[in-house]
Amino acid sequence: MKDSRRTAGATLIVTVLIMLLVMSAVLAVTAQITLSSRRSSGDQEATLRAQYAAESGVARSQAQLNLLNSLLTDDLAIPVSTATSEVAARVAALCGVSGTLPASGVLCGASPPFSSSTPSSSVLGTTANLLTDTARLSLFTNYIPDTAYALRGWTLGSTASTNEQAFWSNAVGSAGLTGAGTVGTQPFSSAVRLNIIGVQRLATDQFTVYFTVPSVVSQGGDSTSTRAITINPVNNVYTLRIGRGSFAKYALYTNHHYSSASAESACAGSSNVGTSGNVSSTSSSCDGARIFMTSNTRFSGPVHTNQNFTFTGSPYFGGQVTSAGCPAGKLTATGCNVATRAGAFDNSNFYTPNAMTSDPPTMTVGNATPNFQSGVNWNAEFVALPENGNDQIAAAKAGGLYISGQVNDLSLSVGTVSLGGTSQKAQLISYQQQVSGVATTVNLAYGTNGRMFILNQGSYVAARKAVDSSGQPTGAWEAAPAGTAAGVFNGVIYAQSGVGNLRGPARTSADDPNTAPAAVADFAQLTLASDGDINITTDLKYEDPPCGSGDAATAVCNNTDAKNILGIYSAGGDVSIVNRYVCTSYSSGACASFGTRTPAAPKNVTIQAILMAAGSEGKVTVDGYNVGPTDANDRGRVNLMGGIIENYYGAFGQTNGRGYGRNFVYDTRTSEGITPPSFPTQRNWDIDIPVSQRLQLQGSGTQQARQ
Repeated sequence: MKDSRRTAGATLIVTVLIMLLVMSAVLAVTAQITLSSRRSSGDQEATLRAQYAAESGVARSQAQLNLLNSLLTDDLAIPVSTATSEVAARVAALCGVSGTLPASGVLCGASPPFSSSTPSSSVLGTTANLLTDTARLSLFTNYIPDTAYALRGWTLGSTASTNEQAFWSNAVGSAGLTGAGTVGTQPFSSAVRLNIIGVQRLATDQFTVYFTVPSVVSQGGDSTSTRAITINPVNNVYTLRIGRGSFAKYALYTNHHYSSASAESACAGSSNVGTSGNVSSTSSSCDGARIFMTSNTRFSGPVHTNQNFTFTGSPYFGGQVTSAGCPAGKLTATGCNVATRAGAFDNSNFYTPNAMTSDPPTMTVGNATPNFQSGVNWNAEFVALPENGNDQIAAAKAGGLYISGQVNDLSLSVGTVSLGGTSQKAQLISYQQQVSGVATTVNLAYGTNGRMFILNQGSYVAARKAVDSSGQPTGAWEAAPAGTAAGVFNGVIYAQSGVGNLRGPARTSADDPNTAPAAVADFAQLTLASDGDINITTDLKYEDPPCGSGDAATAVCNNTDAKNILGIYSAGGDVSIVNRYVCTSYSSGACASFGTRTPAAPKNVTIQAILMAAGSEGKVTVDGYNVGPTDANDRGRVNLMGGIIENYYGAFGQTNGRGYGRNFVYDTRTSEGITPPSFPTQRNWDIDIPVSQRLQLQGSGTQQARQ
């Protein structure tokens, strides 16, 4: 019995000891788990703090990119009076180039097209070198005012390490604009920079700077935990465009929004302008003198006048509409000689913006309801016309075609001919003029490489620019000596005293514009300019048109990679589309009878070009717009793909059916900087980065390291 009790007691003791050991183990494990959990929670908190800090560095870098974007596109301003030579020198300084520059071409570095393996080397070098080279960055330091930085939230200093030179030495140099700070107790750091990889001169006053934004690595955290975030730019290559804006960008531009100086004079009085109040009546003597934008008016691109528009009905505008507001009779070559007045006319009244009601895109102007799809600015800047065609003359003499005197006939067409022993597609240019009373024809041709050939004894041979007895270029082309390479044509033709008959190939079916062959080859880019009138007598079509058929609201322009483009510019006269009807007798100043003439434009003539007339009363018009049957179907419409720029508003037809109607489709490529060679530019300098390329970062991945 005693042994049994002893055995039970021993068992109890062992059981208790085992339970104590188990409890101790459980407590130890529980303590370890609690400690580990606390450590894990602490690590997570440290990592999260590091993540927040790194994200703050990314935000700082994006803010710095926003700053650079604003400085380059909003604050970099070149004064109107600045000579092209000065701007060219400052742009070339980015390359470390000085002296005589090429008229066009790559100044340094890479140029389009860019591939996914875009060059990464900078044309500028290190920040240390840039800090002491003031000329190298003068494009930025000279044309961006000191006050702009503070307005954008950046404080410049007066020392060599904090001034404008230092800012841009870092921004486009090897160091970058650094961002450093703390989030709570966690520090962060990052750096962002613009890597300039190439500089190109596109034309006399057109420049492009290409750059990349290297990936930004933002690191945040302390000794316990770090987080690094790598962010890449949205675009592979960015483009900074610098130049005088081309007039080719307009669907319609009028300096004087009247048909003639005499029509404008009827409105040249304060009683006809609307000088006070939000609504003011005008003199009835002016009503018939204004140009009315009616419900039949349809433009799909930018429209500008230096005066005021007059609306009736519901005209349609697909692009932005701008007016400078200069009253009738007050325009000068450089601006308005009285205070401008923002607003527009309806049939009989002038309305300021305060008197208009807006329900975008429609605006009510008196009884008119114009539709502004892209907005309207009633107080826009004055845009001056060029004073002459000197730039085009210089280009024509240098590498184009300059023709002295009057050209009777000028033909553009596309053909397959033998050039340099190779049969190939060519842009054909043929012109005829009287030389000592004898009609003389010159036939020229060039292929995709731009090398010019001239027809000589039935065959095209290599051509070179002709020179006079003193060795100065005459602007003409002549057969080159055997073995001499053909010269390169720059696309500019200048006919000194006008072109009596500008034509393309004839239609195979007289009333069907679709049967007219192309006048401009798919690779050709041409500008025809003159001091005198240029008369168009046929269709002028692209081989590869950028837009399809339709009107301003329905035509689709989805072939924006098309290369062919044509500009027609009269510096001192009119650009006229010749109506087949001509007045043969007059009665009381009106046409009493009419006949027909040739050459003349066909029914529903198709013209694919940018047309510009800048003479003292220059206009793009139909010669004979008020002659012929009162039947709108007789002549049909002028189907224009391009734009019109004119000193005065040219008439195409009348409401009674005489002349031509209008069907204008805007060539959207011109809004992206695609223009005919050496086409006239504005006096103002434009600087921009395309909207689609705004400097922006995007996340691409993260990396974490724990210490």
